[in-house]
Amino acid sequence: MCRITKSAVDQLKEDEAWIADFDLKEFRREIQELGDRLEKEQGDADVRHLNKIVGWSNMCAAIGLFTMGFSVNIVSILALSTWTFSRWVSWDRQS
Repeated sequence: MCRITKSAVDQLKEDEAWIADFDLKEFRREIQELGDRLEKEQGDADVRHLNKIVGWSNMCAAIGLFTMGFSVNIVSILALSTWTFSRWVSWDRQS
């Protein structure tokens, strides 16, 4: 664990002074509490929204895979990169 010494605190810039008083255990507890609360608040609307995003993602995949045979083009690049990105960011919620 990183310990902040007195000399290190003296070297902190004014806008970084909060680091000296940062309570990592309390921060972790608050983040866990927030995550638990948000998870309990999820409902059918959230699932429908996620399914809509997955549908758009799949459409981007189909467009990208179909158009990449026509040569290097911006449509394929954008569609495949959007598909990859959207699957990457929604992966955790699907598992």
